[in-house]
Amino acid sequence: MIIDHSEEIQYHVLLGRYGMISNPRCRQPLKARRCKLQEQEDRWSRVQWTEVSNLAICGKPSLICGSSSTTLVLGIPGEGEESDLVTSLQSVSLDDVPFNQGQTIGRSWSPHQPNMEILENGLSTEEHDLLVVITWDIDEVEQTSDGDFVVLHLTLLQNSTMTRHPDALKPHIRLPTLHDEANELTPFTRVEISGENLAFTVMPTHPGIQSGLLYILHWKTGIFKAVSHSPSVHPRR
Repeated sequence: MIIDHSEEIQYHVLLGRYGMISNPRCRQPLKARRCKLQEQEDRWSRVQWTEVSNLAICGKPSLICGSSSTTLVLGIPGEGEESDLVTSLQSVSLDDVPFNQGQTIGRSWSPHQPNMEILENGLSTEEHDLLVVITWDIDEVEQTSDGDFVVLHLTLLQNSTMTRHPDALKPHIRLPTLHDEANELTPFTRVEISGENLAFTVMPTHPGIQSGLLYILHWKTGIFKAVSHSPSVHPRR
């Protein structure tokens, strides 16, 4: 059959079966890529899901959360009138948690309290022990010749200590972003970390603002590589 003698067809059949797409920059031959894809799926097929444990978490529910293979981060809502705002984070190393069925995580949390509303966080714990926190103060506005701008704050923390990251030359970055008319509603933000690159988006939730911003920077030096406008979409967490 044609399929049996075509590495390319076999490779694309596997991609379709596993719901993946090909990396156009990959220089490996098709046969090697097909074998790696098959090996990866074979490993998943041997996972014993009966060994998964359920862990209860003490605390209030929060939309601000993050996880990696080693760390769990949860936002802590405020009290009283600020009960809808997340004003601090707590982080726990999953290596320190006994994975027993019904175990409750209620200890060994490391707190971070920036005294501002937390919008988002990003993790790169395995590679850099890095936790990125984006915060804002609704009353903080920077006045420029182009108008008034909402200010966001990026804080680069060492996750294991919840202190400023020693590899970051600028562990705190103050950044004017959206025009002040977007200040009426909390902006939507998202953070992704890849190696020494950090990308984050700022999307307004104000109906009168039609575009957001994409920032890419080298987090160790604090140098921005790119800033671009992007069309506004309906943001979701």
